[in-house]
Amino acid sequence: MLPELRAWNAEVVGVSSDEFDRQCDFARTLELSFPLIADSDGIIAKKYKARRPLVSLDRRITYVIDPQGVIAAGFHHELAVNRHDQDVRGFLQERLGPPPAAPAGAD
Repeated sequence: MLPELRAWNAEVVGVSSDEFDRQCDFARTLELSFPLIADSDGIIAKKYKARRPLVSLDRRITYVIDPQGVIAAGFHHELAVNRHDQDVRGFLQERLGPPPAAPAGAD
C-alpha cells in the first residue's frame, strides 16, 4: 500500500497509546516502513476523538488529513482492520484520481 499512497504524495503515520518499547517491538516484528508515534498519555487520541469514553482504550480509526491539516476523511473499523487500507485508497482515488505510477524503487 505505501508505494501507492506515496504516489499520491501521501504519508502514513501510526499513533498508539502503547508504551514506546512495545511500539518498537511491534514495528520491528512487522517490519513497518512508516513512523509510529507513542501517545501513552492519550493526548493525541483525545484530540482526534479516538479515545473510548468509558475505558482507556483507543478506537481503530484512520484519518486522511489534507495539506492544510484538516481531517478530510475518517474510517473506523474495530474488527475489519484491512478495510482501512481499502477505504483510504478509495477516498484518495475518488478525490485525486488514479494514483500516478509509483517511482522506481519505492517500497
